[in-house]
Amino acid sequence: MAGNVTISASRGELLHRLAGGICQKLGAPASSPGRELAFQILGALVIGFGVGVFNFVVEHSMYAICKGLENRKIIRRICPSIAVDFALHYRTGSFLGVSLSYVPVGFFLTRYRAGFLNRIGFHFDPLGMLIFQWAFMFLHDWWFFTVHYMMHKYKAIYMRFHYMHHKSGGDLSVFSTGFMEWADLLATISFFHGFVMTWLYWQRPMWNAAALLWYFACENAANMVGHCGYDLPHWLTTALSLGSLGTPWSQNAQIHYVHHLDPRYNKSLYFTWWDQLVGSHRSTHRLMERDRARYDAKGDLIEVEPRAEVKSS
Repeated sequence: MAGNVTISASRGELLHRLAGGICQKLGAPASSPGRELAFQILGALVIGFGVGVFNFVVEHSMYAICKGLENRKIIRRICPSIAVDFALHYRTGSFLGVSLSYVPVGFFLTRYRAGFLNRIGFHFDPLGMLIFQWAFMFLHDWWFFTVHYMMHKYKAIYMRFHYMHHKSGGDLSVFSTGFMEWADLLATISFFHGFVMTWLYWQRPMWNAAALLWYFACENAANMVGHCGYDLPHWLTTALSLGSLGTPWSQNAQIHYVHHLDPRYNKSLYFTWWDQLVGSHRSTHRLMERDRARYDAKGDLIEVEPRAEVKSS
């Protein structure tokens, strides 16, 4: 049984009142274009930092799951000999990067809110939701690989926009997912999500919020699994990624870990075929092989070594 829920644009009345109050403080008439602009800016900030808060909660939840499984000796770190830093700056950096990168998307949504809110529906259609998810994950992986490849190809771009994401090296954790420059996140993730929302804007007569939420959930889960830094069995990779990394051609935590040890390889996000096409795919790394020989499946540490040195391009 499928059902539709239509949401009225009056939900933004609170922001309208707040925008009107700001205009009054600034001495601008409440009915002036300034009120609408203030509303759009406030809406952009609310949406951007709302996404940041949600991502912050999901990151900590994923970390708690992985840490709990590690404590029970069910999983271990990919390279147990590399010390892991869960410093606060990784968490706050991830929060700010994600939040700021979604402010432009929030501005777009607020600016054209009537077109979205007047035609929003919630339709539980499993087949349609899966088609939507896989189609846009395929397109996003191509977009991400292209932009990511260019960032690593040109040193100046890498150092200015992408180096921050590779500072962690081998001590990769789920908090590394969004730990990058906001412009990096905007170019690789948020811009594409803006494209998705633009495509939805032109859908008639109604667009399905359930499909969009499912796509975002799968994409976010896959990204965090890829950055978790744990040697996950296939069943757990599939479960934590909501099935999106369960195919034979999908990425996993080990493959993306190689990229953070040696950024020349594995530049795609969800699938392996783009790297295989250009010859930059690697399934393992010498440090990973070294630790496989040193540690058992429970990850009992013999020694903790300094953070691995990684290449910068």
